[in-house]
Amino acid sequence: MSDAMPTAADREKRRMLEKLLDEGVVTVQLDTRREGVDLPPHLRGVPSVALNLSRRYGLDVFDVGPAAVLASLSFQGRRYTCRLPWSAVFLMTSQATERAYVFPASVPPEYPALLSDVGEAVPEDVPDAPAAEPEQPPAPPKGPPKLRLIKND
Repeated sequence: MSDAMPTAADREKRRMLEKLLDEGVVTVQLDTRREGVDLPPHLRGVPSVALNLSRRYGLDVFDVGPAAVLASLSFQGRRYTCRLPWSAVFLMTSQATERAYVFPASVPPEYPALLSDVGEAVPEDVPDAPAAEPEQPPAPPKGPPKLRLIKND
C-alpha cells in the first residue's frame, strides 16, 4: 500500500465522487490490478470491476478518504471491506443523471474505446465554488452516457 501524498488527479477524483454521491448512487469502475486495491478474491486481477457506492446504503464502513475509498460492500451475500485507491479508479457514472466521467491516465489499456468516446473536457483546476442554479432541469440523456474527460496534467 502506498502512503504517498495524494496527487492532483487523486484530489480531482475524490472531489468528483463527493459531488456525485450528493446526487445519489455512483458506479465506480476500477482496475483491480493497481497497487493497493483490496477486493474479494474472485474480483482480483481483472482490468475492470464496477461497484455501486452510495451514502444511503448504510454501510458499516464508508470513507471517501484522501488516498482511497473504504467501503464494506456485499458480494454474494457476504460483507467485505474494500479498499479502492484513487489511482485504480478510471470511470465514475452518476446513476441519477447518467453522466459518466472518465480519467484517461487511469484507463486500462484494454479499454481504448473509452478514450475515443470522451466528450466534453472537465479541467482539473475547476474552483470549488457553489454551482449556479440551473434554469431548467437537464433533459434525460438518450443512448449511452456521454463521457466527460478529466485531465490529469
